[in-house]
Amino acid sequence: MGTRSLTRVFESEKGKKEILCLYRQSDGYPSGMGTDLHKAFKSYGFCNGISNEGDCAQCGKGDYEEVHRQPKKRGYHEFKPKEFANGIQCFAATLVKKLKGGIGGVYIYAPGTKDAGQEFEYHLWLAGDTGPLMMKVLVPGYKGYGPKHEGAHPEKVLYNGNLKDFDATKCVEEEEVKAEA
Repeated sequence: MGTRSLTRVFESEKGKKEILCLYRQSDGYPSGMGTDLHKAFKSYGFCNGISNEGDCAQCGKGDYEEVHRQPKKRGYHEFKPKEFANGIQCFAATLVKKLKGGIGGVYIYAPGTKDAGQEFEYHLWLAGDTGPLMMKVLVPGYKGYGPKHEGAHPEKVLYNGNLKDFDATKCVEEEEVKAEA
């Protein structure tokens, strides 16, 4: 059986309005899903409106309009746009696109879904209108039964900060959670 997770995208850091709940059936632990999110979105930029921001693949300059419309000795430079999302709603759509590789594995659930059998949750939001992208990794609270799991357990936060600074090796509780299962 796989390690299930939910990834929630919120309009703001206060978590008042969840706009996407994404269920992943396996590899939901921090070194799986957390690392996948980090790799895919650590260098993402955010804008408020469509932008031509990016860099030239040849010279590294970013001002496409001024620099790259002029013919060069060896022809035109190739423009490589930076990866951008036009706000958090655009990001949510991109998240689904990047994680969904085919049938199964990743599913969209209704925002606010509480119990999908998830062992980890990832909460994503923008700090301000244009970022940075923030992430909280947590083990959701649960009510356990039996000698090892008496009573209710609160959620346990494994990481809370800028997505670009995420390091799965610092989520040491991951192994403890797996051992309890």
